Amino acid sequence: MTRLLRKKDLVEILGLPKSTISDWLIEFHVYIPKVKQGAITFYKPEAVDVLKAIKELREQGYHKVQIFEILAERGFPVTVDEAVEDMKRVLQMQREQQPRDAVFAVAQTAAQLSAKMSEIDEAVQELGRKQDETDGRIAELERQLEAVRRELEQTKAELAAERAKPWWRKLFR
Repeated sequence: MTRLLRKKDLVEILGLPKSTISDWLIEFHVYIPKVKQGAITFYKPEAVDVLKAIKELREQGYHKVQIFEILAERGFPVTVDEAVEDMKRVLQMQREQQPRDAVFAVAQTAAQLSAKMSEIDEAVQELGRKQDETDGRIAELERQLEAVRRELEQTKAELAAERAKPWWRKLFR
């Protein structure tokens, strides 16, 4: 059996603050494999790889939406705990020779997976919209900063021209 990890183990392994790990466990939960035992959540060793990738991407300056896309591109699997449990139940029903119930459970699982994927898609689209808004605000601030820089350069040039005038010309403008 592979060793399951607690949140504090993840904090020690990654060397990051507990609050950061907690945020990532919530934000990127679809990529972080976990096991619930009663009220306690344990994380599979594969979670370390996902969190290391997130850490690396954050250090490189990527935003949440971009990280979601890169994790998908890198082939990190999406985990849906409810679906796993439903599939276990389906297999058990098949063993117990309850094919009608098994078909119903498969259909129910498919519907849950579809709903979950729709939720994920909507969340990613919303993050994309927020990222676009942020990019627009950043572009506007960059334009304003450039205008201030030009104005500052103009003021510097005027001041240099004023300083270059002889003292008597400054006195008798």
